Amino acid sequence: MVLCPHPRAANVGVSILEAGGNAFDAAIATAFVQMIVGPFMCGIGGLVSAHLWARSSGKHQVIEGAVQIGSKAYPDMWSQDYKGGRVPFSGASILDGFRSEIGYSSICVPGTVAAFGEIHSQYATWPWADLLQPAIRIAREGAQASPYMREYFLRKPYPGAPPNIDRIRASEACARIYLHPDGSLFDEGEVICNPDYANTLEILAVRGWEEFYRGELAQTITEDLVKNGSWITRQDLEQYHPQVYTPSATTYREYKVFSGGPLLLEALNILECFDLTRLDHNGPEHIFLLADTLRLVLEDQPRFFGDPENMEKVLLDKKRAEQLAKSHHTISATHRTGGSSADTTHLVVVDGQRNIASITHTIGYGSGVVTPGLGFIYNNLMARLDPIPGHPNPIAPGKFVGIKRLMPTIVFQDGEPRLILGAQGGNAILSACLQTMSNVLDFNMTPVEAVSAPRIHAEGTTVWAEARIHAYTCDALMRKGYNVEHELSSYLPKLGQVQVAQMLSDGRLKGGSDPRGGGGVVMEVMAH
Repeated sequence: MVLCPHPRAANVGVSILEAGGNAFDAAIATAFVQMIVGPFMCGIGGLVSAHLWARSSGKHQVIEGAVQIGSKAYPDMWSQDYKGGRVPFSGASILDGFRSEIGYSSICVPGTVAAFGEIHSQYATWPWADLLQPAIRIAREGAQASPYMREYFLRKPYPGAPPNIDRIRASEACARIYLHPDGSLFDEGEVICNPDYANTLEILAVRGWEEFYRGELAQTITEDLVKNGSWITRQDLEQYHPQVYTPSATTYREYKVFSGGPLLLEALNILECFDLTRLDHNGPEHIFLLADTLRLVLEDQPRFFGDPENMEKVLLDKKRAEQLAKSHHTISATHRTGGSSADTTHLVVVDGQRNIASITHTIGYGSGVVTPGLGFIYNNLMARLDPIPGHPNPIAPGKFVGIKRLMPTIVFQDGEPRLILGAQGGNAILSACLQTMSNVLDFNMTPVEAVSAPRIHAEGTTVWAEARIHAYTCDALMRKGYNVEHELSSYLPKLGQVQVAQMLSDGRLKGGSDPRGGGGVVMEVMAH
């Protein structure tokens, strides 16, 4: 089974499984196709968090290509430009000129290619070059502009964020690919060809993933970045390495939950203090409990992601979770967030041997920078840092950004995997994954029911609620002190998009792909 937001990417993954490839082969190929069909969601200029479990060997790892701050950056470089606060959902710092959001100054050293290279060397069975060929072909032949892509560019920006259309215009090379010569957007269904991206992937296919960091391609990249004022040097690329670690874990009722994101585990530890089965699903008491949990956990995010050594010790402490649970019903007036991008993507692959890949990858919102002749967009993850020295998560040269922020997750029961999931959606990754997991584990929903159920997101004192959340529930939240944004949409893309596979005790698989953001796809290998 392959689950992801785009059917063309899923088709590629399934075709590799049908041809005898394993879950990791299919995941690599699917991910590279996602980079072509969703170029402002993910790409070789970004980051990746891959949660991998190999049944035969028992190997269980997260391979993470977090981005890294360039060595030319310094702690107080933006302190005079900081306007205060962060953008809702994305967590981007708000600066004059959007310099942490758009352009060369927003770019960190990418980690995607190195992480997928590590995945390939440890887990894959097919040649690296073969797995990149589908993406190369689609980039050269062209991919149709989706309704979601057009909506993304025309979407009203969050307060403090630039219009997304400005991201395309941030560099001439980007505008040449994603705008018509007259400056207009591609209509739904029009074909966007990117032969430069195809050529770049062809170089990586032939020369190996190291070419991105230490070859002639690395030289082309750094010449452009240095010339145009980024913080990155050639040495920064040469010394880059992905993170490989054992996933964080906690228990949730009778389950063992492993995740690349300790914030999700902290939220589960809080929810575990309550008997959710006695509550009406999405009723006032249930929603208030969810909102308070999300608020408390997201307040922890900037405090501890600047201190990764102590992060897990604090966030996964069950006694601390019990104390936070007791503070339920105490609303704070703070609004402090610092998430990853809302424009990310996720995929889940399970093969016939029940090997598992759950992979989230992103370029943030995208810097809008394309090096002439290379075709791919760089990340803009400098925006996730605190521009004030001494504050949590400050700017520091060489610091990794995004490590353990994404939440690819595998849930076990009695030693067997039962639920595999992850999401795109910035800060809403947390709320989307938490509610989807609880829908299955606490309310016995199927994966389709779980991803389709009405959803909320909470940051600070604000709750965003989809239109299907009852007005009575929203009124009850407001009486408790929350500001409620009761949205007009029944399936709101900014509330996250989850991919979830369930493995039943008899070995059968069920899947659910989130309908938000234009829908997704669950594709199973066909019997022959």
